Amino acid sequence: VEWGLLLKSPIPREAPKSTSEERAIWDEKTMLAALQTMTDPTLHLAVHLSMILSLRVGEILGLQPGDIEDMAETLSKKKLSPKTVKNVITVLHTALAYAIKKGIIVKNPCENLDIEKCKKHKITPLLDGEIPAFLKAIEADSEFKNAYAFCLYTGLREGECLGLTWDKVDLKGGCISIEQQLQKDRQKSGTYFIKNATKTKKTRTVYLTEDAVTCLENEKKRQEENAKLAGELWDNEWNLVFTNDLGRYIVPMTFYKHFKRIAEKIGRPDLRPHDLRHTLATVAIASGSDVKSLQDMLGHTTAAMTLDVYAHPSDKRQREVVGGIQERFRGLAKGEEKQGQ
Repeated sequence: VEWGLLLKSPIPREAPKSTSEERAIWDEKTMLAALQTMTDPTLHLAVHLSMILSLRVGEILGLQPGDIEDMAETLSKKKLSPKTVKNVITVLHTALAYAIKKGIIVKNPCENLDIEKCKKHKITPLLDGEIPAFLKAIEADSEFKNAYAFCLYTGLREGECLGLTWDKVDLKGGCISIEQQLQKDRQKSGTYFIKNATKTKKTRTVYLTEDAVTCLENEKKRQEENAKLAGELWDNEWNLVFTNDLGRYIVPMTFYKHFKRIAEKIGRPDLRPHDLRHTLATVAIASGSDVKSLQDMLGHTTAAMTLDVYAHPSDKRQREVVGGIQERFRGLAKGEEKQGQ
């Protein structure tokens, strides 16, 4: 990212010595904390903000909203999505807010920018009639069918599902504890690891439907059979619930590719694994589920987010709403007639 667009003079390659005139506006711990709030596709861009550590006070004072708008326009021309541009500016905003706190600047140039607003991604869950077709289609994928069905029945995020371990499962109690996720380490040759935190940094208990419990029981049997067949090659060192045929973690890209084949078969090539989460929320709300409880189940920060982002009206639900409105109007009309008699 060309952060030099933000400056009146070039960024020095090496950080300046710590003096009263050349102070860093962001310490390393604050930088890392802010980076952890960014989504994976944005991290590699946000890391470049470490260059801010080498800015002179005069350069920081010279920043204007127009400079940041120009940078945003340049990033957009590089075909980065509005969401990615927004996330990059969010990190910069945090850095400059720290500069205000330290008395380096008095106004944040990231405020009131005239840039393209982040457009919401169109969410397309499975429709009521497509769910049976999906469940039938996944039966042909013996390796991943239990994981796909479990995502549908629980609404787990992909990383939460693939990072779930047996010690977090209570089959008798019919619940699981969501405390971790499978993530890719972008700084260590792209290796995967179990991150002991969820996206929102909060743990939660998810109670399971009978179908979800069956998925776990079937996967346990599958693992036992595969362990016997693999012999010494079996290696489930992380005690994962969902693994490949040799007991190792499931690579998300492989999980995605298999899923897309299934999506094609049912006539929904646009479908993504994350849409199973949307589908669960839609089905739950259509069945009259308590929104607050659903929020806790999905791990959202607010109930408003659950309704705004994940609740999608089904055809059946809309007909029920229209029917209810019609009955209400007719009831009011009859009441008016009786009063007039």
